[in-house]
Amino acid sequence: MFITLGHSHDQHYDCPCGRTLRRPIGKINTKNWTCKTCQKPVTVFMGAPGGNTYTVERRFAKDVLVNDHVVFRCGVGLSSGDVSRSHQYGAKASNWYLYIIGHNGGMIGARDYVNVEVNTIVQVVTPGVGQPQP
Repeated sequence: MFITLGHSHDQHYDCPCGRTLRRPIGKINTKNWTCKTCQKPVTVFMGAPGGNTYTVERRFAKDVLVNDHVVFRCGVGLSSGDVSRSHQYGAKASNWYLYIIGHNGGMIGARDYVNVEVNTIVQVVTPGVGQPQP
C-alpha cells in the first residue's frame, strides 16, 4: 500500500476560479496542490485500471482527519478506505501515521500529500424511516 502517489492517474484538474486545467500541470503548485492564480486547492479527477474514477483533493498528511476517505495505490491499481487513525508519529513533528480500515497503516511525512476523496455521497438507510406503514 502506497498512501502517496505520483500524478500518473490524474485525468484533469478543476480550479475554484473556474478553470479546468489539463496537462501540463504548470498552472498548479504541486507542493501544496493549489492553483497558482487563485491560491485555492484544486480538485483532482483520477482514473484507475478497470474504469474506476475518483475525485480527490490533495492534503498534507497532517491535515487528514479520522473518517476522511482516502485513495491510494494498492498493487497495480487504486483502492480507497476510511481513515481510523491520524496522528503524529514519534517525537518528530515531521512524521505522521495514518491507519486505513482494512488496509493497515503506515508512517509518512507530515507534509506528504494524501488523496482525500471529495464529492462522495453516503446514503444511510434506516429501516422503517420514510417508508409507508401498513
